[in-house]
This record gives sequence, C-alpha cells and structure tokens, in this order.
Amino acid sequence: MAAFALTAGVSWGMASVGEAQTDVCVSIVERSWADAPVDWRRPESGGPSSESEESGVRSSESESGRRPSDAGGRGSESGRRPSESESGGRSSESGGRPSESESGSESESESGFADDALAPEAMRSDDSPARNAQTGQTRPAPRAPSPATNPRPVRIRLQRDDEPRRITTPDRGTLMASSYLKRLFEHYVTHADGYRAVDEGCAEHLTVELYPLDTGWTVFARYSGHSREEKIDRVTISELDALAQRLTTALLDDVSVQETLTRTTVLHADSEGELRRIRGGKQFLLGLGAVMLFGAQVPTSVNGAGTEVLDDRFRLMVPLQAVVGMRSFYRAWALDAFIGVRVGTSRRSSSTAADGHIDYTAGFTAGLHFLRYLKPDAVSSFYLGGGASFAVDRYRATGAGGLWGGGMHLDLVAGHEFMRASSLHFFVELTASVPAYRFDTERRGARLESYIPAAVLQIGLLH
Repeated sequence: MAAFALTAGVSWGMASVGEAQTDVCVSIVERSWADAPVDWRRPESGGPSSESEESGVRSSESESGRRPSDAGGRGSESGRRPSESESGGRSSESGGRPSESESGSESESESGFADDALAPEAMRSDDSPARNAQTGQTRPAPRAPSPATNPRPVRIRLQRDDEPRRITTPDRGTLMASSYLKRLFEHYVTHADGYRAVDEGCAEHLTVELYPLDTGWTVFARYSGHSREEKIDRVTISELDALAQRLTTALLDDVSVQETLTRTTVLHADSEGELRRIRGGKQFLLGLGAVMLFGAQVPTSVNGAGTEVLDDRFRLMVPLQAVVGMRSFYRAWALDAFIGVRVGTSRRSSSTAADGHIDYTAGFTAGLHFLRYLKPDAVSSFYLGGGASFAVDRYRATGAGGLWGGGMHLDLVAGHEFMRASSLHFFVELTASVPAYRFDTERRGARLESYIPAAVLQIGLLH
C-alpha cells in the first residue's frame, strides 16, 4: 500500500512538472502627489538659486537691495546730495561706511540702477572703480554684506494656495508595505494553477499602482495576459493580504474583483461607500375636481305603474373631490403623494325612493403617482404617469343606512402643467382609476354588488 502511494505521488509530481506554466513578472508602482506638475511661486525678478530651490528658502537679500534703490531714487529725483557732516556722522556710526543714500545716488548715476546687482551684466562695473560724473568722487569698492544689512534668511513654503494636501515623501513604513505587497502577489501568482512568478524573462506582466490617500491607498491592478484592469477605492495596510489574494484571482481568471469576495477576504471598499443623493425640488399641491363613478349594476328606484320599484341599472355618480399633497420633482421626473376627500352631490329622498335605492355619500382616497414630463425644460409641458391609490367609499341605501367598502386602485395619469417658470404653477389632470376589487356589501336587506371604475378630472396649483 505504501509503495502504491509513493508511486502515485511521484507520478502526480512528474505530471505537474510537465504542465506548461506562464511566467509572470510582478511590479509595484507607488505614485505620489508630487508626481503631478505644480506651478510653484517665483519672485517677479529672477528665480531662486539652486540652493533655495532645494531647501525651500528664499533669502531676503533682494529686499535689502531694493531699500537702497528707493533711497537712491528719491535722492536723484530731488537733486540733493547729503552734506559732508551728515555723511561723516553716518559713517562714524556705521564704522566708516558711506550712507545708504550716498551709495545709492552714486550707484544710480553709474549704471542707472540703484544697486549694481540688479543691473544687466553689460552695465556692471565691479572690476574697476568708477567716478561719479556730477561729483567727481570714486565709487567705493564692493564689500561683503554685513549681518546688519542682510538679516537671517526667511524660510517660506513654496506651495499653491489651492493645493489640496501637503506633499510628503514616503516613509520607511510605506516602502516596506510596497515590498510586502509585491511578495504577496508573487506568492499567490506562484500558487495559481499554470502560473509562476519570476523576476526576469517573463511572458506576462502584473502591474499594481498605489495612489496614497489620507489613510491607505487607491489601488489599480492590470494583467497583460487578459488586458484586464481592476480598481479598489481604498485599502489599508492591514488588508494587503486579502487585496493580493483577490486581485490575483480576478486578473489571472479574467473575472471581476467583486466575484472573488469570500468571507475571509472582505475589504473596507466592499462595505463602505460614499453615495451622493440627487436633490430635486418640492411643491405643495392642491387640486379640485370631480370623480365620475361608473356603476354597472346599481340598485335604482324607478317609477313603474305609479309606484317606485328597484331595478339594477347602470349609474353615473359624480361626487366632488379635493386633494392636497406634495409634488417632488427632478428634471423630467416627478412624484405626487396626496390625500383627498370625496363628497356626493345627489341623493333621492326617502319619501320618494323605494327602499334599497343606492346613492353615493362620501369617500376618502390616498395615493402615489409617478410622472414623466415630455418637455422638462419647457414653460408648459404635458406629462404622463401611473401609480396606485387606496379608496374607501360610503353609499347610502334608502331605509337601510350606510354601506361601506373600498380597496386598491390602479391609476393612469395624463396632464398638462403650465406657467412653470413662475413660483406658482397650474395643471389640468385626468386620471383613469381601475379598482382591483368588486364592491360587495350588504346591510338590513339592502345590497350593493358592482364593479365601479372611476375617472377623475381636476385642476390644481403647485407652489
């Protein structure tokens, strides 16, 4: 028995080795928000130096260079040069340095700019001392800036105001997650039937892209063998194993990632979703109209040979109806929710009608209608729709009292709405109501057994 098991195991292993396997290279590409082009702010006169670009530091040296320019410009405009006493006093206070106004005036006379550092290359004269054409004095030699005139560089943040988030570089944990995820994909590819994960010499490629979120990543994965791509909206670091297992199965078997869901591989993206609801408008509805009840076999008192007798005849009863409700609409669609009351308008006197004569007295209705506008953007538009309503009606039998009954009705609606550009709309509506029941009730010997459909014609307003 042991020999048979050993022989079977060796045979199965040789068969497995002989099967053709597809070599797959797995690559993890981590994207960053810094990869997108960003319009960095630059100073108006020239860009920052290479050192400030790398460190994000802009020196205030240009500001200190503009201050002498302002002073020199004012001195040249007024044509006034400070006296020797004033110049000497300021020189003694600053350690023998000429004043800002004097140096700015001489520098501006030399090159036309308050500061030689701001002048074009062809107009600079740092190599040799120059003489002022008006005063005849020699411009002092260039000197190194002192800490007093060049304050400490100010660190600023070169980032757009409308940028959604701060650009950061991946830390060690993120890099380890990428390496770990790559190893997980290689594991599940190798354990899939007919596939093997390799580093080079592969026939197909499985590429996974990670886009960082505040917590976790959005993942895009595609397999070149089937040209299939799948997307997971959000995955955290604790779900990498389930992610690799489901994406590997979906891509290699060419199925949707939703079909690979099991009890042990549920992700946050499977149970969480941000749904946006469409917000439409709402209007108060008021309608007044008439209900036409078509009774097929209604007991009716008729005059026969000078006396009143009962006869089952077709009757048209027209009670009045008033409804209130709400119309909710979005673009071409609308929903009416309403309640209404009905009041009978005709009744035979007990003294002139035979016992058992039927008249309509009152009723109640409530329903929902779904509507579709034919021209949703027009000022006036026809609309069609359907729905259902529930009605309770009371009939009066002469000599017996009230007969109650009711049930569900299926409704077909057609109407026209006009003045839709104003806050107050008007409509005319016709509704065909088909009962899903047969009215059958009896009391004190009087009975009403009939199928009674209805038609409602009403006008109303919406506000």
